[in-house]
Amino acid sequence: MADLKISQLTALAAAGVDSAADVLPIVDSSAVETKKITVANLKVAVAPDLSTYAPLASPTFTGTPSLPTGTTGVTQSAGDSTTKVATTAFVTTADNLKANLASPAFTGTPTAPTASSGTNTTQIATTAFVTSAVSGTSVNYSDDQNVLNNAVFS
Repeated sequence: MADLKISQLTALAAAGVDSAADVLPIVDSSAVETKKITVANLKVAVAPDLSTYAPLASPTFTGTPSLPTGTTGVTQSAGDSTTKVATTAFVTTADNLKANLASPAFTGTPTAPTASSGTNTTQIATTAFVTSAVSGTSVNYSDDQNVLNNAVFS
């Protein structure tokens, strides 16, 4: 076998070398004799164990994955609830669509659970609760009756 450069060692398997039988001499000027290594043993010695690395296609991350400095991730479209990695822009956009916990401003037709009859707390009173609470009561506003802190209705 001809002398090979270190950069060519990775191509040994593709070059038709019998990795079990072919032996490479190792020249070490400090050694008394020339040592030899099989191609198979050389591959084990110089090839990293890749079993601890994530595959390039669909890797599963653990810990706190981050992009290299200076790179930009792809921001998903709104409503994307897949297991893709979310950028901070995606999370910020989604967060901005939510009402604040303190003093939220509601839009549309907000709903709430209807409290039990007789509830007297700071719980939100729905129209169903109020309708139930005032049903069966009536106020006669005719004949100049004095109601609601002496307010006169005629």
